[in-house]
Amino acid sequence: MGGKIWQLIAGEEMFEPSKDPDRRKTAAETVAADTLNIACWFTPFVAVHNLAWLCKPLFMDPRDIRGPWEYVWNDVVIGTVGDDRFLLTIHGNFTISNPLALL
Repeated sequence: MGGKIWQLIAGEEMFEPSKDPDRRKTAAETVAADTLNIACWFTPFVAVHNLAWLCKPLFMDPRDIRGPWEYVWNDVVIGTVGDDRFLLTIHGNFTISNPLALL
């Protein structure tokens, strides 16, 4: 996981093996490494979420106040169980209470 950004944030010495086997990472090195790991993990989600909001007017009515994820989820639910609330309740309760139903 090298690169210029990592070297700027955490320092290049973090990637070089320590000559001293008893040396432990400092709190600052740990915080920098963890912050970068969390940022690298969340960045794709944030990018996809913002891209979905940008594309929302192309696929939905721009006056629709639902978010793009709610729109997609609604289509998935209606496509699977239909518009029947009773069947949706039975299907949801059975699937959630019985993990083997997902197999």
